[in-house]
Amino acid sequence: MQFSFFQNEKFGLAEIYTDRGGFCTYQLVPCTNECGEKIRRSSLETHMKDNCTQRIVNCQYCKRKGRYQLITSSSHLDECPDRPIQCSNEGCNEKIPRCSRASHNETCPKAIIPCEYFTVGCNKRMKREQENHNKKR
Repeated sequence: MQFSFFQNEKFGLAEIYTDRGGFCTYQLVPCTNECGEKIRRSSLETHMKDNCTQRIVNCQYCKRKGRYQLITSSSHLDECPDRPIQCSNEGCNEKIPRCSRASHNETCPKAIIPCEYFTVGCNKRMKREQENHNKKR
């Protein structure tokens, strides 16, 4: 097999062609996502789809599109409105989307709330699930 070299103006590198009319699959080429990696031409597609830190992906929670490195970083995940978080009320094991935290707290049975008679002097605070402490049994 014979090889020929040609200058590729797009990437500023020499392309290696085989005498069979194709590219040399062993040639190292720069990732077209501009991550800085040089990959064997035969592995470039897999790299760009599965391994490149600059590939475009969707957040698994909010479906926002962005570069893999950003979408999987703590700066996005710590702010992602749809990422499930643990309810902060003691005893509640529910995981809820971050954006639903306030509405969940309005109905969470483990939330600490004042007695329904707070306005007339009862200072007792209890879990929502226990709020009927004034009811006769």
